[in-house]
Amino acid sequence: MPTTTWSGGPSDITNMPGFTQWFNNLTPTEKTWVQNNWTAAGKAFVNYLNAETTSRLYYSKANPSKSEIINPLLLPDKDGTNQNAFKHVLAAALHTKYLGSPTAWTIVSNHELGTPENLFKQMDIANNGIGINIGNECSCSESEIATAVKKLVDKGGAYRAVINNINTPTLQRTNKATNDENY
Repeated sequence: MPTTTWSGGPSDITNMPGFTQWFNNLTPTEKTWVQNNWTAAGKAFVNYLNAETTSRLYYSKANPSKSEIINPLLLPDKDGTNQNAFKHVLAAALHTKYLGSPTAWTIVSNHELGTPENLFKQMDIANNGIGINIGNECSCSESEIATAVKKLVDKGGAYRAVINNINTPTLQRTNKATNDENY
């Protein structure tokens, strides 16, 4: 698992590559939380980067030759997929590992505030809860957590939203991954 690290205050985090783009995409509630919790926000940003990067490495269709180098952050991530489920579970687990359950719940709840009530939001909330449970139960390394989350997702221990042939989304276990462009 690629690992980005950080330690410092607001001036340090705002200079990290990708921080401004990440911050600009946050909900108003998330932005307020970040501005009031710089130390935890720095770790939350790093957890997000690590979950995002790892999800793309594990689930992208990119199959470069040995001489090619790809930037996993340029690969697509699509709501409703196993990749997206993995990302939510892993990020929540990392938030819990480094920031504790109450802060992890605040971070993931703030992210879902203001988003439309739909199956994708239900999927994210369910997967965030799974991740927080993993973070509470596992006193292992980030790499071991990522491996455990990958196994869990592959065995159907998380949720994905699937649009059927009449455009009606349904929540399914992640082991039901079929006709998904991220696999």
